[in-house]
Amino acid sequence: AEAVSRLWRNSGGFDEELCKSDSIRIYEAQTPDDECDFIASDIKKRVMGGAKYSDFGIIARSLDAYEGILDTAFEKAEIPLFISGGSDISSYELIRLIYSAYSAISGGFDRSDVIAYSKCSLTGVPRNLADEFELYTEKWQISGKRFTDDVIWNMNPLGYSEIKPKNYEEKILLIDEARRAIITPLSNLADESKEALTVEDHAKALVKFLVSLDIEEKLRQKSRETVQSRSTRSDMARLWKSLCGALEGMCEVIGKLEVSSETFLSLLKIAFSEIKIARIPAFCEQVVCGSADTARMQGKKYVYVIGVNSGVFPATVDDDDFFTEKDKSLLLSVGLSVSESSKIKSARELYLFSRAISYARVGVNISYTAQDSSFKSTPPSEAVTRIIEKSHKIIAPIKTSTLSPAERVYTKEYALEHLAEARAEAPAIKEALIRSGFDERLRISESSLRVTNAKLSEESLRMLYSGSVRTSASRLEKYSSCPMSYFCSYNLGLNEEEKAEFN
Repeated sequence: AEAVSRLWRNSGGFDEELCKSDSIRIYEAQTPDDECDFIASDIKKRVMGGAKYSDFGIIARSLDAYEGILDTAFEKAEIPLFISGGSDISSYELIRLIYSAYSAISGGFDRSDVIAYSKCSLTGVPRNLADEFELYTEKWQISGKRFTDDVIWNMNPLGYSEIKPKNYEEKILLIDEARRAIITPLSNLADESKEALTVEDHAKALVKFLVSLDIEEKLRQKSRETVQSRSTRSDMARLWKSLCGALEGMCEVIGKLEVSSETFLSLLKIAFSEIKIARIPAFCEQVVCGSADTARMQGKKYVYVIGVNSGVFPATVDDDDFFTEKDKSLLLSVGLSVSESSKIKSARELYLFSRAISYARVGVNISYTAQDSSFKSTPPSEAVTRIIEKSHKIIAPIKTSTLSPAERVYTKEYALEHLAEARAEAPAIKEALIRSGFDERLRISESSLRVTNAKLSEESLRMLYSGSVRTSASRLEKYSSCPMSYFCSYNLGLNEEEKAEFN
């Protein structure tokens, strides 16, 4: 609290005892990946020392920059992580399914819209079948009425060629099966939407469409899968209720309003934008992570404030309003409300950072990265500079890469990845990995890659070269320039998909 109260003042510094107490630590990691790996190891070290996972909290200005990074690092470290905050309903696949379905029917079954719809797993069409469907429709430039005219597709999947695939008949049947599974529900929705007049009619048509796809049961199944995998995103079960609640609300308020399907979709988007699906921790013993504006970390012993880079946290305030600060003051003086001034926005950013570090009861760890995810150089935030100055440089950034293995190697995956850097401690780390059941992984990581490891088996060679090897001058030239390119083109048949057309 003492440090927070003095952080943004122009005079006065931190108490020397506070600076030497190790209550505030600053770390510099090379990249966000390194930052998250270090935090996971640091938490693991403290847990081994007697702390509980529930003692820790992680705060970032925005979690978007750490999506797929933080959760991966903690999964590798086998640390239970709960990412706090609500999710915009429009980010879920169910809503994307609805949007793409309406785009397809309003766009006259344009190929790109139909393919986008087919890629949604909730359609029930397996992904490999959806891919075959996409390749076939791209090859023959199928669009519009050709999707719905019930004419059997029997064109060669290879285009205008006398050569046919070995499983030609089977492939055609599978593609036609995918076509019917994709197009039939869309056609029914299109017919229902044409007859619908009011918002209530359109809502009934949409529910009928979703029921035909058995969406509610599919969402339940996905929810069960996420729970079994101990994922924090086990909120699929609530998605169906949220959708039905939004439709019921629309029907109560504007149910008798006459609209087109395009207008109904626009109204849906407005309704969906107001829905947030909150999540609660699945387990008590978890590290909690959240964004600075929504996270509540009261009672946490240790707080990690991450991504404290210049312009990120505290965030840079851009005043792109039409009115100047002077104009806003004049308008406010006559009682006209305008958007917040830059000063208020900047003050809020400083407050968010101050609140983040004040949550810690025992210690706060502040970290920033030398490079962002695109490997561009990123300086530390002004907050880091101020802490260093206020502590009379007693608190100084520590580069995570310079820490000894005894300070940063506390997870098996991290130890395996950084074993080469641990010179004197390498034997002890190897012994610990073997005791942890990582002996096979260790053996593989230490063995050198030889060409023999990548050789094809005799059985695979017989499948690829069952008959005589056909060759030509161009093939020999390709092999001479790049054997891998030759193998991909002539053995695996990996070529660019071309349209079925005369040239």
